[in-house]
Amino acid sequence: MGNSRNSGGPASPKRILIVEDNAIVALEIEESLCQAGYEVVGTASNGHKAIELTSSCSPDLILMDIKLEGKMDGTEVAKQVQKSSDIPVVFLSAYSDRASIEKAKSSHPYGYIIKPYNDRTLLVTIEVALHQFHQRNRTIKESDFITSIINAIGGSVIVVDSDSRIHFMNDQAQDLFCMKSDFVSGKEIIEIMEIRDSLTGMPISIPQYEQVSGKRQIIFDDCLLSIHNNPPIHAEISFTHLLSDTGQNLFFNLLPDKDEVSVQGIIIQIKDISNRKKRQKSINLELEKTISMQKKLLPENGLILDGYCIDWLFIPATFGAGDFFGFYHLDNSRLAFYTFDVMGHGIIATITSLLIHRLLNPAEMNNILTNSPDRIEGPADVLCRLNKHLYGREPFQFVSIIYGIIDTRTGITRCARGGHHYPLLLCNSGETHTIRAEGPALGFRENPEFVEYNVKLGKNDRICLFSDGLTECKDSRGIQFSQERLIAYLEENNTGPGRLISGLSAKLFEWKGSNYFDDDITFVLIDKII
Repeated sequence: MGNSRNSGGPASPKRILIVEDNAIVALEIEESLCQAGYEVVGTASNGHKAIELTSSCSPDLILMDIKLEGKMDGTEVAKQVQKSSDIPVVFLSAYSDRASIEKAKSSHPYGYIIKPYNDRTLLVTIEVALHQFHQRNRTIKESDFITSIINAIGGSVIVVDSDSRIHFMNDQAQDLFCMKSDFVSGKEIIEIMEIRDSLTGMPISIPQYEQVSGKRQIIFDDCLLSIHNNPPIHAEISFTHLLSDTGQNLFFNLLPDKDEVSVQGIIIQIKDISNRKKRQKSINLELEKTISMQKKLLPENGLILDGYCIDWLFIPATFGAGDFFGFYHLDNSRLAFYTFDVMGHGIIATITSLLIHRLLNPAEMNNILTNSPDRIEGPADVLCRLNKHLYGREPFQFVSIIYGIIDTRTGITRCARGGHHYPLLLCNSGETHTIRAEGPALGFRENPEFVEYNVKLGKNDRICLFSDGLTECKDSRGIQFSQERLIAYLEENNTGPGRLISGLSAKLFEWKGSNYFDDDITFVLIDKII
């Protein structure tokens, strides 16, 4: 039944089923549709026949009169069809009263044409219905595609609109919250969860795009997430804003249309890091033990050897220390001092620092300080020998270092430097000089060269050693403390070592604004007191 399309139409004509109890009207509709290039796959005058033809012919659209022969009317037939098929329905009806329209709406039609009508109205309504159905299916496919992507993302994902109302939860989020996405859809996000800062305990609200200077994504590394009345869990939570000016954004299909708004919604990604926090706590306990052992190996603060006094400030990083320093007798007339910084933090950096300490400690059997029982190596030679232990070592770690030898009879001090900050000479006269020993960090090259620098210390002259953790310590604005500030502080506070060190410590904590430091801080003063 039906004619083929004319040559000017699409290659595959849309197939339409006509359900109309008036045979003459059905025939007129069929002729109009065929002339317009559609294919009519059948006509039915009652509900049972309509359902049968729908099953056997699979039309692209059903044109359905509401009043039909038999017990079922058009709305009931449409509901029966929708149980087994996804086919758009356009109603034809002589009734335009509110009750008839509301009843028709219950079966979700794609159009409602009031009789009498003309061919143009009929054809336009069909074209619009087919277009809307196509767009709906495309949106569903895109949403299913995005849903699959979101479900594949590690962690729980929640999509909210610009009013913070929930529109979607992926499978992991539903498991985490013990809620189905349909149940929470439309609820405000604050109804199902509360977020607090893990350190301060202060509530965290969903960051709005305007409040964060236009950042697309905001990440909170460690929050306390409370769900219902359950104990809070540690979570990493990110908020990604979906902007309406980004054009074709597939995620928009998960949200209702909103015209002329800058933010269409927010994707909230939650990762439960409770187990990670437990593991980190265990690791931190081990680090604390290691750092405690490391501190016990440091020279006594205020130690005096042969008229030279060492005072120091040592603040290990939150994740373990790679800094270390020492002060020893080499023989009856020479003292050795050093400070070094192992790349990175944590257990590996701490263990490496302990290894280097043993190699530089004259009390250790396998130290590298002597070439023969009666010959002590110079600073440059010591660094060359230490480099041989580090070069090619796995895992790769480079080390910056200062190593010096003081002749206590003359005050002459020989310094070698491997990529570390230059030591400073704080003269009793108030002048500050840089000890410009040259050389690369250890572990980079197989045979590096080191150029020593000699200075002669007078009474109350001081050698100052410090790590980059001090000069690069950042305040809340991200500004570094800097070597210039350090030198200015030292020149303005040329007091006794104890007061100078305690004052510097207070200044650094004030500068940081926190008790947690990202890098080790080492500051050492070697003072010639006689």
